[in-house]
Amino acid sequence: MDLYSALDLVNNGGPVDYSAIERGHSFIKNCIDDRSFLTEFCDGWGHSYRKGGSISGDFLPLTVNVLNIDESPAKQVYFGDSVWIVVYYGISPELENFVTIVLWPSRSQTSKTTYQQVLNTISGKNRVVTFQGKYSLMPPNEIHPSWVDKIDVVEQESSFYEWKFYPFIKVVGDDLLFRGSPSNYRKIFLRNNRSEIEEEYVNVKSIIGLVLDKRSDQVLIKVPHLTNESRRPFWFSIYDVNINKKIEIGKLYYFLILQTPLAENSLLIEMRDAGPHDFIAHILSYQFYRKYLESDSLFVDTYERYLHLFKEVEEVAFAVLGRNFGYDSRILSSSFILQYLQPFFKNIGETIYYIPKIISNISNSEVESFDKLLSSLSSYNPPSKNKPNKAVVENKSWKRHNTVRFLKGMKRFLLTREIRY
Repeated sequence: MDLYSALDLVNNGGPVDYSAIERGHSFIKNCIDDRSFLTEFCDGWGHSYRKGGSISGDFLPLTVNVLNIDESPAKQVYFGDSVWIVVYYGISPELENFVTIVLWPSRSQTSKTTYQQVLNTISGKNRVVTFQGKYSLMPPNEIHPSWVDKIDVVEQESSFYEWKFYPFIKVVGDDLLFRGSPSNYRKIFLRNNRSEIEEEYVNVKSIIGLVLDKRSDQVLIKVPHLTNESRRPFWFSIYDVNINKKIEIGKLYYFLILQTPLAENSLLIEMRDAGPHDFIAHILSYQFYRKYLESDSLFVDTYERYLHLFKEVEEVAFAVLGRNFGYDSRILSSSFILQYLQPFFKNIGETIYYIPKIISNISNSEVESFDKLLSSLSSYNPPSKNKPNKAVVENKSWKRHNTVRFLKGMKRFLLTREIRY
């Protein structure tokens, strides 16, 4: 049995014979452990499971920025009869994660409607779709919208749906040496150069780096490392020949990559031009988000400590970019970079906070109230005296305390994932 067949069994709740797996025993074991961990904290939040291990999403409206290159990533499968499965993938700011949207348009009218909505979305300039009420969520990051109450295509909110700004998918060279939590890998469909659909388990990440060399199907990128243990560059496989044509040796870019469980080279699927300010902001955002994961609130750091961190990151930039580090005090100042990191991070009263998408439109004082609310919650069920009796965000129809508790649990899972892998 290959690794992907074993992952299929795990994700479908079936038993796995470790002795039958050709390669990747520890990956499968960790995947099973992580799924058990997710089940435990969902039980702690009081979210009842549906058949198949999913929970209802009626407590948390989701938006997804769809990233598929292929507009119709579909495959025909056989379950007693021939049916079609369509898988879109993207980023959900509410779940702070890479997600897949799994549709069965030949079996469900809702899936068929959603399929058309997503198809219309990604064929236009706006690539953001929303799901509200009773969709099915397989934690941590698989969405089944078969029972969803409402599907919308929404206006894109600039930075909140620009993948290069997402702090929760950023990686540096240290992380690229690892594979992340196995339970976060989801199956998607990619079309090869023969126009054939291939199945692949992936995890989506973004990096920034300086191009050192390239071949017809690969590119060598020098990326930032935060430790002195390894400063080596990485080869990445290139998905699209058109991307290769745009890449210039000696230039700095943002890259969106697909990590696979076993492949030595991650798959590069998208790129954006970048400058030295992007390089510094990428590292700071990466570190800020991990500081947030380690806290029990929205607190990231004091502004004073941020200034020290900024200097340290500047040194990393000089070490990696060398003469390519074009210093411009107007755009490489600490105050400019902090502005650049919005809307995900904000300085309020000399304290830097992480701003989740679910509270993006509230005032500074409400951010501080939300921060205290998070701090008052225990790791699972909060004491009744600490249960919030007043929503601090504009949309009062959301079950806010459930949302806060679920995301706090997800945050703990993300932190555990970063430490363990």
